[in-house]
Amino acid sequence: MPGNHLGDAAMVTLAHALSETVLRLQSLHLANNSIKERGAEILAQCLLEKHNTLGLLVLAGNAIGDNGSSAILGAVAGAQSPVHTLRLDACGLTDNVARALAALIRARTSLRALSISRNRLGDDTTVAISRALDNRQRVEGITELDLSDNWLGADSAVALAALLLNDKALLRLNISGNSSLMTAPRAVTAFADGISRNRALLEIDLSRCNLFPNTARLFCFSARANVQIDFIFLNHDNRFLGNQIQTRSCFGARSRADELHARLVNGALSHAVGNLIQEPSPSADQSNMVCISYGRKPNIIGGIQCCTSTSLAEMRSRIDSQLRLSDSCYRILARDGTRAFPRHEEDKRHVLADCGNYLQLRPSTWLKLSNADQEVM
Repeated sequence: MPGNHLGDAAMVTLAHALSETVLRLQSLHLANNSIKERGAEILAQCLLEKHNTLGLLVLAGNAIGDNGSSAILGAVAGAQSPVHTLRLDACGLTDNVARALAALIRARTSLRALSISRNRLGDDTTVAISRALDNRQRVEGITELDLSDNWLGADSAVALAALLLNDKALLRLNISGNSSLMTAPRAVTAFADGISRNRALLEIDLSRCNLFPNTARLFCFSARANVQIDFIFLNHDNRFLGNQIQTRSCFGARSRADELHARLVNGALSHAVGNLIQEPSPSADQSNMVCISYGRKPNIIGGIQCCTSTSLAEMRSRIDSQLRLSDSCYRILARDGTRAFPRHEEDKRHVLADCGNYLQLRPSTWLKLSNADQEVM
């Protein structure tokens, strides 16, 4: 029933009707219905008393404020219903609901998608959410989190980065529209590290975050170093970026996220979930884009498509023909960057297995890998 301007008075009638119905209510859409604090409290009481089958609740666009949202959050946390999706976008939330949100995440193990965009949430809320998610340490946690168009700052970026280091459930993270998010160097460094080391995230949206070119490039390099992440969005009015979208092409990104989310929502939790969020084993005919770096990182000189059967010798031939390096005696480094493969081994080594999606070339003018070089790499 979205967009009907029902108001608080209608919530009394709705709550009474819901309390007497024998139907097993699974979804309740009440977006943009002029519901205020009192209407939210009435609805929250109804949810606590009945409807233990409700899975989706949408209250976006209702000015229920902190008190009304706290009542809803408390009801969802305390009710027996298996709520998997909660949308409180543009509801006038502030950091006063931080503790209620954290309590909900800890209590409601069935919650998969949480959307609280277009509010006035700041660092306190992000830190509370990140700590609550980090404490769970379970695969069946929240898979989609939308914090876009809020008032997030550098502390939020650091908190989310710490979460990404250990989280095994989050597939989609939207933090677009937070112009102060990456203003501090510590925030940029921590978040880039979180992106590169996370092994569950498939999509991240950093649109309209006022990123500088170097920051955007750093995030792109971090995404390329991550074998799992498929899309990183940097479009729409990022400083100096215009309207470009930076992505890495990869098969099945959205379908994998949708499939996992559907299985989690439907309660099909098993050991297979852990396998789903891992990078699928590439088939022999699957094409992968490998970024080529020459010299010290991150000197990207191009990208070349290859498959799992592509040897280093074949890649060398493609590099020579497509990138036309003047240095024909370069050496190809191993994945960890600590050693170079001898030329006579290149036909026995494979690009993706031995070097990954980021291929680094050591110039022939470098006689050996010094300790300083190894640190840079």
